[in-house]
Amino acid sequence: TVHLHNSSPFSLFFARKANGFSNYTNEEDNTMSQEELLKRLEYMTTVVFPTVRERSKITQARMIKRFNATVLHNEFPDGTMVMTLDPIKGNKLSPRYEGPYMVIKRTSHGSYILKDGTGEVLKRHYAPSQLKLVLDDFEDTSTYEVERIVNHRPSRVTPNTVEYSVKWKNYPSSKNTWEPEEHFIERQCIADYWAEHHAKQINTSHNSAATSPKEDKRKAERDAVRPTKKRNISRDN
Repeated sequence: TVHLHNSSPFSLFFARKANGFSNYTNEEDNTMSQEELLKRLEYMTTVVFPTVRERSKITQARMIKRFNATVLHNEFPDGTMVMTLDPIKGNKLSPRYEGPYMVIKRTSHGSYILKDGTGEVLKRHYAPSQLKLVLDDFEDTSTYEVERIVNHRPSRVTPNTVEYSVKWKNYPSSKNTWEPEEHFIERQCIADYWAEHHAKQINTSHNSAATSPKEDKRKAERDAVRPTKKRNISRDN
């Protein structure tokens, strides 16, 4: 293109400048002879084309250098733990980032393929701008997939917080455990639980001024009693 070598495609193809929009009726015939055309072609082949090629290489090298100076390459190597940006944040209970996930590899287009804590590969690819590096070490942390939250209660460890009874995917209900909110990697299931809890309250109450799911959660946290003693949570994830 022109910006690579400062020459127009027409002049390089026809070995002459393009005629302007003028009336050439009264102009003298300046048609080149066959010998002149051969000399012009030789000049283009031996001088012009090599010069254009070298000039294009220099310009491309400058463009690549400028691009490399402003763009980070492979900023998330294979095996890196990252969080993904949620572009559509439903409400304040929904986290801005989801994860952590592990980078499997970077595609030729610059996007990243990730897998979750269960080893399942995520269906979509993520651009670097949609990822955030995780500084904590999750290598030795056991991760389980939540099927649903079935209940809540005041925390027995932390004052003014609640714990959730979790039904784990691919595990029987006898394996349900009580977990604090900070143990949840993705907290959409918490928002879903409070929405369902709120809907049940509306169905069983004739009070038209029912609270919202977020207010239900805040009330549960306010009603949480201060613990008398600490105990270990049965599943650390």
